[in-house]
Amino acid sequence: MNFGKPECKECPLDKSNDRCIRRKCEHAELPPPPPPVELPESRWHLAVGETIGDSEIQVNVTWVNEETGDFEGQIAALRDPDKEHGHYGSYVTLDYYYRFTRHQNPAGDFLWEVLPECTDRFHREGSTGAQLLLYWWPEDGFSFDLDS
Repeated sequence: MNFGKPECKECPLDKSNDRCIRRKCEHAELPPPPPPVELPESRWHLAVGETIGDSEIQVNVTWVNEETGDFEGQIAALRDPDKEHGHYGSYVTLDYYYRFTRHQNPAGDFLWEVLPECTDRFHREGSTGAQLLLYWWPEDGFSFDLDS
């Protein structure tokens, strides 16, 4: 019971600490805050709500399949929006959403691709002629590349 404080002695309400806490009384003795919850890092180095990429393309991750490593993301920044061949803008568009499919990478690092039929260029031309790839390197993080 909160009888030690002068304000509490004059309070006409129930003076149990639990009730004072529920009422959000400024004189209540609050319990210590719970310890912060630490989530294990994804083995894919991805988390929903996180922005990944490099100086060319930034992607806001909106969904991750923790079993396969596939993910979806919205293009948040695109340095090279040109729609001509050999430019990132030929494959993706700012603010659009794309699915990134994980592939086995012989080097042992992680590799994703926006499947050719999911790119803007495929929808314009019926083929791509190159792949839009995303790598994750332990030393450098994420990096985009066009592989033709």
